[in-house]
Parts: sequence; C-alpha cells; structure tokens
Amino acid sequence: MFGQPSVQNPDFECDAFTEAISRLIYVTEQKEPFVLLTGGAGTGRTTLLQRLSSCLTESTVLHSLNGAGMTESGMLRQICQALSISLPIEADRCHLMLAACDELAGRGMCRQHTVVIIDDMDQAIDDLTSIVQFLGAVNSRTGGAVTLMAAAQSGNLAEIEQSSALRVNLQPLTPEDSARFIAEQFITSRIDLERVADEAWNQMVVFGEGMPGRLSRLCEIATVALTGEPDLTLNAETIHLLVGETLLRRAG
Repeated sequence: MFGQPSVQNPDFECDAFTEAISRLIYVTEQKEPFVLLTGGAGTGRTTLLQRLSSCLTESTVLHSLNGAGMTESGMLRQICQALSISLPIEADRCHLMLAACDELAGRGMCRQHTVVIIDDMDQAIDDLTSIVQFLGAVNSRTGGAVTLMAAAQSGNLAEIEQSSALRVNLQPLTPEDSARFIAEQFITSRIDLERVADEAWNQMVVFGEGMPGRLSRLCEIATVALTGEPDLTLNAETIHLLVGETLLRRAG
C-alpha cells in the first residue's frame, strides 16, 4: 500500500516535527518564560529537543537537563551546575535560587538568552511547579533572560500546561511519514531498500503505530537481520517473527 518511498533528505522531517520546532523557536525568540512540549510515549519529544539547539541563534545558550527521579532541590542544583555555579553541598533552596537568579540576570545584561530544558518533567519525584514559577519570575525580573522548556507525556502536567506560552503537542506520524522514517533509517544503515518487500513496509508501519521510538527499534531489529543474512528479503512474515522474538508488541 505504501510501497517504497523515495527519500530526498537524510535528516528526517515531517509536518508534526516542523510545526513543533517552529513553535519552540518562536517562544524562544519572544523570550517567553515557559513552554510545555507534550506527546505520547515514543512520539519523539527528546529527539525534537535535541535538534532544537541547531536552530537557535548564537546569542541563545541552551542547557538540557532531565527531571526523571528529581526532587525540587535536586532540580535547582542541576540548574546551578548547568549554569557553572559552584555552591557548597549544604546550600539550601534559598541559596540555590539566589545564585541562579544572579547568574541569569548577569547573562541577560550581556544580551545572552538562556534556555533551560527539562525533559521528562512529569517523572520527577517532586512537583516541579515551583521551578516553573521561579524561572518565570526571573524571566519577568530580567526582561526575558531565561526561557524554560519542559517535556512530558500528554496529560501528566495538566496543572501547569495552562502556563505554557503556546500549545506544543507531538502527534503520532502519519502512515506516509512513518514509511519515510523507516526508509531513512535503512538508508542511514546502508540497507538496500530493494530488500524490503512492500508488505514488509506495511507491517512495519502498522507495528510502529506512528511512534518514532518504536519505528527506530523496528528498524534496528530489521537491520540486524538483514546484515546477518545477506540473502534475506524482508516480508510480512519476517516482520511478524522479528516483532514476536523481541516482544515488541502493538499497544492496545
């Protein structure tokens, strides 16, 4: 049904990613205090944030952090460390905030815009709403010296989503984009697309469910099989076997 799509660009692009990147760049350029990127598991939130750094201006400095398993004080300390602030281990919440505020204000006076990214914010131990409020206050005080970008699964941070400057929600890839994603993964791995039957493309798209994470895993599995058996051609049966062996089942 989808066949073997022609691929022109080695760097994967699709409407969903392009729109999300554009919104994040806009928030940064406008020096908004906070934006929340949401999406289901495997929709590519982390990948999108990693690509953002290449799209920002030279006057923007990006610091990428991860909120998984973090307490509020631990997150504040991570922010200070990212800003190259040296503080004693016994520094309390107040000292951490004051130090971060002073550093960000100083950067702002030097016309430097700081973007703090907190991925997996919904997986923190503590409610990190106070971090959003703190950096928002710093943004207001310094005329936009800092922007916080957070990423979370859809619906997990509904209480702070209303504070987001824009709605940025990653949707699953369309079947056509999924097929193109698979093709680009194979090309990157130097796999001859002629070794993948049309029915195999269809099955991979179905099992991938529009999730770049699942699609990447499928491509890795298929690449191992194709590399190990030079005469192998992927068909629907092969894909079913590979998925079954690796327990990569369809959701729901």
